[in-house]
Amino acid sequence: MMNPDLTSASPVTQKFIQIINVAGLPVTLTTVVVIFLILALGKSLLTVLTRYAIIRADYGIVGPLMIDTFKDFFNARWFFFSSSDQGNIMNILTRQVEYAGRAARSLGTLFSAAIQLLLLLGLIIYISWQVTIVCVAAAALFAAPFALADKLARRLGKRNVSTSNTMVALIHESLGAAKLILGSGNSAKTVVGVKNAFEAYSCAAVRQQTLLAAVPTLYQPLGFMVVVIGLLFSTRLSIPLAEVAILLFALFRATGPITQIVSEENSLNSLLPSYEEVGRMARSARELRQPSGTRHFQSFRKAIAVEGLYFSYPGRGEILSNVNVRIPKGKMVAFVGASGSGKSTLLDMMIGFNEPTKGQITIDGVPLKDFDIHSYRRRIGYVPQDSVLFNRTIRDNLLWANENASEEQIALACNQARAKDFIENLPQRYATEVGTRGVRLSGGEVQRVALARAILRNPDLLILDEATSSLDSNSEYLIRKAIESIAKGTTVIIVAHRLSTITDADYIYVMSQGRIMEEGSYQDLVQARGRFSEMVELQNLQTAN
Repeated sequence: MMNPDLTSASPVTQKFIQIINVAGLPVTLTTVVVIFLILALGKSLLTVLTRYAIIRADYGIVGPLMIDTFKDFFNARWFFFSSSDQGNIMNILTRQVEYAGRAARSLGTLFSAAIQLLLLLGLIIYISWQVTIVCVAAAALFAAPFALADKLARRLGKRNVSTSNTMVALIHESLGAAKLILGSGNSAKTVVGVKNAFEAYSCAAVRQQTLLAAVPTLYQPLGFMVVVIGLLFSTRLSIPLAEVAILLFALFRATGPITQIVSEENSLNSLLPSYEEVGRMARSARELRQPSGTRHFQSFRKAIAVEGLYFSYPGRGEILSNVNVRIPKGKMVAFVGASGSGKSTLLDMMIGFNEPTKGQITIDGVPLKDFDIHSYRRRIGYVPQDSVLFNRTIRDNLLWANENASEEQIALACNQARAKDFIENLPQRYATEVGTRGVRLSGGEVQRVALARAILRNPDLLILDEATSSLDSNSEYLIRKAIESIAKGTTVIIVAHRLSTITDADYIYVMSQGRIMEEGSYQDLVQARGRFSEMVELQNLQTAN
C-alpha cells in the first residue's frame, strides 16, 4: 500500500498520483511498479521500432540513390564512360553510395536523439526552467571545441573518398588486365601497387573512424559534468529531494542523446564527401545525357547517308573531316584504313554515340537526331572488336539480345554465325557457363557467339567493328563465311583490318586522318593502284612471309 499521508509529497509526485486516479487505478506500490514496467517496455519497444525505421530509411535512401545514379550513368552519352575511370564509377555505385546511405542513417539517428533530448528537456523544464538554462548553456559550452573535429572529419572524409577511388580503380584495372599481368610476370609489381593503394586508403579510414569513435567517448565525461552542474544548481534553488532525484535521472539520461547528437553531427561531416561525390558524378552524367528525338524508328527502305560530317572531342583536334558516305539498304559496305584513321569513330557516330560537330547522318532522308535513339539502336546488331559475353550461359547471352527467341531461332542464328557446331560439342551445350567476359571460350568462339547474338536480333543494320582482327586464320575464315552469308539478306557495315574479309563487299571506303581518301568496289580499288592497293599488297606480302 502507498503512504496515505501525501501532504508533504512533491508537486511531481502529486501530479503522478493524480494521473493514476484519473485512470481509475488504485494508488498502490504494485500499480506504480506496473506503470514503470510498462513505460520501460514501451521505451524498449520504441527503441526497437526507431532502429527498424532508421534501417529501413537507410536502405530506402541507398536503393533509389544507387538505382537513380546507375540510371543517370546509362542515360549518358558514350563520352561519359570513355572519359571516366571505370574503377571510379564502380566505387561510386558500391562504396560511396553505401557511405551516402550511412550519412542518411546518421541524419535519422540525429533526429531521433533530438526528439529524445526534447522530451527529457521538457521534463527538466517542468521541474525547473532555471536548471534547464544552466545545463543547456554548459552542454553547448562543452560541445564548442568539437566544432574543430567537424572540420577534420570533413577533410578526412574527402581523403577517404579519393583513396578509395584510387584503390578500387586499381583493383578493377588489374582484374581486367589479369592475363597481361600474369603473362608479363608482373604479378608482384601489381600486388605492390594494390598494397600501396590499400595502405593509403586504410590510413585515411583509420583516422576517420578513430575520430568518429573518439568524439562520443571524449564527450561522455563532459556530459557527466553537465549532470553535476545541474545537481549543484538545483540544491541551491532548494528544489524538493524527490524532484531533485527525477531531475538527476533526466539529466543523466539526457547525456546520451547529447553525446549522440555531437557524434552523429561529426559523422555527417565525415560522410558528406561521399554523398557529394555521388552527386558530382550523377550531375556529370546528366550534363552528358544522351540526346534523343521522338520519332519511332521501325526500319529503313533506301539508305543511310553521312553528309559533310565533322567531329572532334572536347579539347582535341578534328577526328573526322568532311566525311560523305552512302550505305544502301541490303548492301555490305566496308571501311578500311590505318589505326587512328577514324573508322571506329565513324561507326560510333552511326550508332549515335556522339553528335556531329558539323554535318549530319540521315536515314531515308530523316536526320538520325530526329529518331528516338533507343528504338533505333534496338534495330541494330553490333559486334565490337573486343566482344563481351556476360558471366552467364551461352543461351542467356543469346537471349539477352532477343528474350523471346525460340530454340529454332537460336539454333539458326548460331548456324549462321558458324557457332552451332562448337556449342553442340560442349558437354553442357547451350547451358555452358562462359565466365566473365567469356574467358572460358576461345577468342574465335567468343566472337562467333557475339555474332550469333547480334543476328538473333534480326537487325535492320549489322555493324561489325574489326570483328576478326585478333583471330587466328581458321576463326577468321569462319567469321568471314558467316558475314558473307548474313550479308545476302541484311545491311552490313564492317570495319576491317584484314582485307580478305571484305573481298565480297559491295562498296569500300578507304580512310586516312579522318577523311575518305578512296572509294569503290574491291576490284576497282585494287586496279586503281592507290592506297588500298598498297594495303592489299602489304598484307599479301605479310601472309606469304
